[in-house]
Amino acid sequence: MSRLPTKLAEIRQKGNKLVKSKELETEVPKDLCWHDEDFASKVPNSMDLKQQLIIWKRTDFLLNNVAFTTKLCHELVDLDVCTLQTMTDIQSKAYNAEKVLLLITRLGMHGTDIYSKFIKALFRSDHIKVAREIIKTEKQTKFGEMLPPTFTYFLDLSEFLRIYPHIGLKLGEEGKHLLQSYIEGKIALEAMKRDERVKILEREMEDLRRKIRELQAIIEGQKKFVEEARRRLEEAELRVSKLLKRIEVLENEADCREREIRLLRTAKEELEEGLIMVLKEGKDYNLERPPSRVSAPLDCVKEHYSLRILRSYIRMNDTKLQLMQQQFDKIVCEEKILNEIVAIAPRDPGSARSSAGGRKRSTSTRMSSVLNSPKKTLQELRREKKTLELNIREIESDTAARRKQAGEMESSAPLGPEEAIHEPISSRIKKLSETMRKSHKKELRDCQYRNMLQIQEMERKMEILRAAHMEEAERLKARIRQKMNDIHRREQLHKRLKHQIRTMVNYQAKNMNATVSVEECRRIVRALIQEARLLRAMAEEREIDSNQVQFCNLPDEIYKMFTFLLQMKALEGLPALQLRKKKQRRKKQRLAASLSDEKLEYLSFKITDKWRYVGEQLGVTHNRMDMIEMDIPLSVERQTLTMLKSWRDEDGGKLNELVEALIECEFDQYVGLFMPPDHAAHVMEKKKKREKEEKELDEILERTVMGDDYGNNNENKEENDEFIENKESDIVKLPPIVAVNA
Repeated sequence: MSRLPTKLAEIRQKGNKLVKSKELETEVPKDLCWHDEDFASKVPNSMDLKQQLIIWKRTDFLLNNVAFTTKLCHELVDLDVCTLQTMTDIQSKAYNAEKVLLLITRLGMHGTDIYSKFIKALFRSDHIKVAREIIKTEKQTKFGEMLPPTFTYFLDLSEFLRIYPHIGLKLGEEGKHLLQSYIEGKIALEAMKRDERVKILEREMEDLRRKIRELQAIIEGQKKFVEEARRRLEEAELRVSKLLKRIEVLENEADCREREIRLLRTAKEELEEGLIMVLKEGKDYNLERPPSRVSAPLDCVKEHYSLRILRSYIRMNDTKLQLMQQQFDKIVCEEKILNEIVAIAPRDPGSARSSAGGRKRSTSTRMSSVLNSPKKTLQELRREKKTLELNIREIESDTAARRKQAGEMESSAPLGPEEAIHEPISSRIKKLSETMRKSHKKELRDCQYRNMLQIQEMERKMEILRAAHMEEAERLKARIRQKMNDIHRREQLHKRLKHQIRTMVNYQAKNMNATVSVEECRRIVRALIQEARLLRAMAEEREIDSNQVQFCNLPDEIYKMFTFLLQMKALEGLPALQLRKKKQRRKKQRLAASLSDEKLEYLSFKITDKWRYVGEQLGVTHNRMDMIEMDIPLSVERQTLTMLKSWRDEDGGKLNELVEALIECEFDQYVGLFMPPDHAAHVMEKKKKREKEEKELDEILERTVMGDDYGNNNENKEENDEFIENKESDIVKLPPIVAVNA
């Protein structure tokens, strides 16, 4: 540390000599590219004190984030090399070789690589004398020795002078006062920035609390849904219990029916005994019981009654025949008598009448009629006899026909009419009880079968409902677990933010001043990005609204210069319509390519949800997919690549849809993992051809729109174009700390 003032003095002397040398070109207003208004206003003539303080105020962020430091330094150095203003600035009084070396040193421990790149850029841009002077200064000054081993920050001047007394000897009263005011200004600036950060973090914490409340409300709703499902399951179990009770009631009813059958059987036995007694005693009185309507079927009963009617007709005909035969016999006797009378009687009726006058009068009218007119009476008897003969023949024929019919009916009866009709009461009661038992058993079996079907249906529905509830419960558990993990992650982030706020509030001044250079780097990066946007706007010939452009604390000279350039380019006229349309298409492609994280999320969504069926067909298990989905600590790109590799391992020859999605999302670098080599080569060749066309278009636009004034030679145009093309994507890829206030 003892060599520090001597080295600073040597650097200042060499820088002054370099400024006064005749080899330098014309000057350009200071702070044109590297903007630091605070120091320019406070320390206009002494650069060594500021440079020394800047070296001391290096931040842990640049040391701990080597990749970001290297990237930031590369962008800054490239832009300084590739712009006209910076080249003239390096040769001015304010931006001499000493400041360039201090600038490179303050950007991080990896300044050697940046230093070599910067020197090579100077040689390529024909600034050979400046490069040689910087190399000479660097050889004489070892910046590693200038950096203190511990970066100490101070609250007041007394502490600073106590630790570094050799610097205090070199400072006068004015220098001490200047240093004290510089420290106080930086502390006030850091306090202001700290308050802004505290407000931002508090707003973020409020958002996190609101999200936690929303997730808790969702969890409550899911709990209510689970309770409703549990209630429905209880209702189903209650219905099943009611059905079981109904089955028990039916079984009890069956028992009651069995008891009734036993009672009927007992009554049947008693009735049989009574009927047997009645039948035995009724034979003495010629009692016949009527035929039963239950023992025989209806046809048998009809045949029985028909047979009885026929037998009645036969008996009636027999009776008629007997009566008519008796009458016929009487007529025959009378006929014989009349024949005898006619034979005995005289021929003369008078003589006969006179001879018979003295006799007694007969009581019989027939005899009187016979005596009066015997021939006439005999004729009547003969007619009556013929009539009786005819009637007898008819009755005999009718009786024969009816007897034949009765014989046929008796022969056609299956059990005989008497046996079928006159069945014993015991057999009829037995058949009745058997029929009732069978019907009751059939009814009971039907009821049991229906109940069994209902129970099986209810059990099946219960199983389906239980499986659905279990599946829904598992989904809810997984969803709740994921939400709880999100809540836990947000709570941890909330705690970290609270800890950061508490730490920022309670930090000492050294911790407050630790972000000074970070804020300067942010401001510088914003200024450079804005310059790149303005240059792109000029290249695309679009109008820029003054309200939409933020110059990020650029000086008035730069604002006026860019305004003048825009006006001049507007007067030059528009390029060809086809070139402009092609440029617009390239702009859309670049904007689409810059959204890499969103495309990866879209691809991840398509793989997890839309292609789950394809995954099942290929054999990808759910556990594997769920494991990949729940791997929260991985970034989006890493998570998506893991999922793609898992699909590639299962079957790489059937994922045509995946390849189409990759091409659609412009992830050509992953196409080779999922398609044949010839197809992958075709895709890569197409991509190279497109890049070549874009490069040619960039060269045409560079020559047409921006002209040869921008840059010092043609070698820097390619670097300029690459910087302008990738600037928007670089905005997305900045670390979160830079993006907070950007």
